Amino acid sequence: MIVEFLGMPRAGKSTQTNLLKDKFNAKVFTDREIPFNEGETVYDFNNRYLDYLEIFFKENAKEDLILLDRGYYDCKIWPQAHYINGYMSKKERDFLFNKRDKLDINYENKIMFMVKPKIALLRHKQGNFPPDSIVMKEDYLNSLFMLYIIYSKEINAKLIDGNAPVEEVQDKLLRLINLLPPESI
Repeated sequence: MIVEFLGMPRAGKSTQTNLLKDKFNAKVFTDREIPFNEGETVYDFNNRYLDYLEIFFKENAKEDLILLDRGYYDCKIWPQAHYINGYMSKKERDFLFNKRDKLDINYENKIMFMVKPKIALLRHKQGNFPPDSIVMKEDYLNSLFMLYIIYSKEINAKLIDGNAPVEEVQDKLLRLINLLPPESI
């Protein structure tokens, strides 16, 4: 089973990934394991990210549970957000869209974590996170939020309120991805 957590920054994706990884001994792919190299553009990073994602799927195709802390479906949102906000050209965005589509990966469990842009900014400022001069800006986050709302319907993602308590979110996740029968919660 493949489960992708996508959605707004600071909405709880990594927290839930780590909890489920430990609970079910899942194989995990996360964007945090791919460094953003000095001098690299967001296009370069996104291009390399897709390469890593393809390798990960080939190497782990037989795993019982794969958790993606940002993955295949998120690769459609970020290039568009970068393009809208002037960090990527249309040509670069289109190249990444085509490269992503050629991977031809499909799975049912797409869980979208959502918080309002102001909440994401507040959590970023209050947390122990590295500076982010691209994404963690109100205009960027507003466009990202709107893209996620539109895209959630297109890919039939299940929405999670990133403001809910961690335990409540985990209970809902376990039900959504059928890892726990509804009556046991």
